[in-house]
Amino acid sequence: MLPLSHEISEWMNDPFIHNLVPPWQFPGVPGSCQGNLETGDPVEVLANPDFPVTINGFTYHPQIEAILPWFTREVPSSAISGAYSYLDTTKLTGPSQPCQ
Repeated sequence: MLPLSHEISEWMNDPFIHNLVPPWQFPGVPGSCQGNLETGDPVEVLANPDFPVTINGFTYHPQIEAILPWFTREVPSSAISGAYSYLDTTKLTGPSQPCQ
């Protein structure tokens, strides 16, 4: 489920791969940069990038995704509860960092 939810989220947020954002650095990986709206990529380098959800006795593991305020470096985030990531709002606690 992790790769599927990762790619579906990216497709839904940037279906034609033309949504550019300020170049950002992967969290905890200095020098590793990207400049597009790939919502799953920033979280995939973190420990436990999934958010287990149990439905009818079966546990799914969708990936946590970075949301727009993280990419645009909006401080404070205009998302609910000032979030920068979704489903687990504690994964990204601040905006993206510019490329170094």
